[in-house]
Amino acid sequence: MIGKKDKPAISFDDKMRAAKYDCIHKALKEILSTEVKITNPTTNKEEVNFAQTVSVIKTRARLALEFVTTLDKNSDDN
Repeated sequence: MIGKKDKPAISFDDKMRAAKYDCIHKALKEILSTEVKITNPTTNKEEVNFAQTVSVIKTRARLALEFVTTLDKNSDDN
């Protein structure tokens, strides 16, 4: 056993917390950078479509929350 390093065991709860944190962190980063652009037919310039942008942001936030809620339910079942 000389030279062999023992790795500390990572608990399942710690892995679940890390997965939740990672999911929410990625979702928030994506939400900050979300912009849906369309081309305005009168000026032929790209503009931000605020209605679609808000819809995409809400959908991404809802998916992240549902994922975390599902993880909570699954960890409570165990």
